[in-house]
Amino acid sequence: MSKKIGNVFVICPEPDGKCELCGAFEETRPYGPGGKRVCFDCGMKDPELCARQMERAMDGLPPEPEQTHERGNTPINPNR
Repeated sequence: MSKKIGNVFVICPEPDGKCELCGAFEETRPYGPGGKRVCFDCGMKDPELCARQMERAMDGLPPEPEQTHERGNTPINPNR
């Protein structure tokens, strides 16, 4: 598990797990939408979100909530 020691953040390898976006079985981190555990490839599909989620984790904050439609839990589709 990764941890913060003083002003230093130590990123440690974690056991492989299932990516919550693509289903790949490899190392995952909680940097996806809503804190979903994602593999590196899925995390890099939205590098800005990945960076924000990583910063939040390093600061001990909960993940940024997933963007949802105002009428429910349907993700916002920007192409509509």
